[in-house]
Amino acid sequence: MTISRMRRLVKTWPWAVGVAAALCGPTVVAQVSPSTIGEARPDGSDRATPDSDRREIVIRLRDGRFLSGVLLEERDDGVRVRIAGTEIDFASRRIDRYEILPPIDVRYRSWREQLREGDHEGRLLLADWLRARGRFEDALAEVGVVLEAVPDSEAARSLERRVRAQVNLLRARERRARAAGAASLPSRREAPPLRDRLLDDEGINTLRVFEVPLDGTARIDIDPGVVDALRERAPDHPSVLALPDRVRDNPAAVLRAVFDLRARELYPKVRVLDDPEPIARFIADVHRPWLLNSCATTRCHGGADAGRLSLAPRASNAEAVAYTNFLLLHRARTSDDRPMIDDAEPAASPILQAALPRNQSIRPHPAVGGWRPAIGSTNDRRFRDAVAWIRSLQRPRPDYPIDFEWTGPRVRERRPVRPSEPVLKPVLKEKASSDQTPSNQTPSNQAPSEKSPAEKSPRD
Repeated sequence: MTISRMRRLVKTWPWAVGVAAALCGPTVVAQVSPSTIGEARPDGSDRATPDSDRREIVIRLRDGRFLSGVLLEERDDGVRVRIAGTEIDFASRRIDRYEILPPIDVRYRSWREQLREGDHEGRLLLADWLRARGRFEDALAEVGVVLEAVPDSEAARSLERRVRAQVNLLRARERRARAAGAASLPSRREAPPLRDRLLDDEGINTLRVFEVPLDGTARIDIDPGVVDALRERAPDHPSVLALPDRVRDNPAAVLRAVFDLRARELYPKVRVLDDPEPIARFIADVHRPWLLNSCATTRCHGGADAGRLSLAPRASNAEAVAYTNFLLLHRARTSDDRPMIDDAEPAASPILQAALPRNQSIRPHPAVGGWRPAIGSTNDRRFRDAVAWIRSLQRPRPDYPIDFEWTGPRVRERRPVRPSEPVLKPVLKEKASSDQTPSNQTPSNQAPSEKSPAEKSPRD
């Protein structure tokens, strides 16, 4: 990473411009390298300071030097700063001026928004900046984006190894502390890695089975014993009578018979080898273009304070993240118990209306700090593509038989979200009914309620 490259990136940050103005002009920014501020020690000991309490500082000394680190104490006679793991006192007489920087999350969001698509060098610089601050999960997610686009990137592989090495050191330190009877680090409760909380291969295949078209275009692998099982179960059923002698001759016909007989116990014997059209559309037209980058970030619906709609944020396993979010959207409900995806009127789907500017939406996103619309208008190509995706879904919508409970992207000690703080709520007033379920009794991302026989999908 070249110094000139780093300087150009740092100059794009709004907070860096503020630091420059507070110190001595634009030339200061070039000397404040983001990777030198508050460098985390390899053993993770700097993580004793929670992100919310971690204040970074840039100091200009009277001899013209610039220093940066984590502010520990601010006094009338000077400041105490941690630099590279060492605590140092600076007396006021040595300091020309200093600037306390905004929180890490604010600068992370600002930097990420400045990155252009395909700027892998800049994204790796961001990942290393996160690593230096102990934000290992976020750093691995950013490295994963680069590796997804450039799998043979040695720079990305090297940084990934470095981050994982620091994570391993931190975990070893915590294990030693527990073995000695000491309390674990207070900054964050230990949680399984994000990759272990995403939908697994069986869950992904179940979604594919339920969404695959039966027109013969999909690649389907079915256990040969399925034909015998169907013939034994319902030998006179029309779909069974139409079965081929060999599964490979017409796997779609075999799968159709499985659906017609509602033989769910045979679903695990079916493997769909490609993304079905509805899921491929979701990934290409919804998930990648805006849902993942605008809605599923760790500072929005992909973070600890996601609220009613909780999504999986970016991770190295892009496929599992996309399928997890597909399922979470399918199960999510609004505060008035409506599905996020309206297959009867796709353009009115709450997930799409919440992505529009508030003055153009019939169900606007709540006014929260830092929120920006992911879709410009209903004439935006993203909106049209999302509507086309919803129309491509199987109808009526199936109830996926997947035993999956989303615990959120990160486990943290935090204030619980009150039921009276819905993420989505309608603008138009509706008539109240005596049998309406109170909004504060609807759990987040719950599975759909039991359907009547007329509403059931033939694949249920």
